Amino acid sequence: MSDEYPRKVAQLVAAELLKAKGFEGVQLSSLQVLEDILLRYLKELGRKAHKNAEIARRTACNPADVMLALSSQGVSIEKLESYCRRAPD
Repeated sequence: MSDEYPRKVAQLVAAELLKAKGFEGVQLSSLQVLEDILLRYLKELGRKAHKNAEIARRTACNPADVMLALSSQGVSIEKLESYCRRAPD
């Protein structure tokens, strides 16, 4: 599978997050660093969620596995829900 599509999506997500935080521009090299961080974070989150499913003797992750993975990475589910409600469309 090509690595290009996920990288472009991560780059767009990073750019949109910066825009939402008030940035008017960003250097390409900085955007690529943020893209890389986002992809690494999501891969690690996926690994942890998959491991949670395996521990429960399942072959596929469910939302509880993802929530547990997020919690293990220090993400407050309540704060994440609040952020998602406030996020612009």
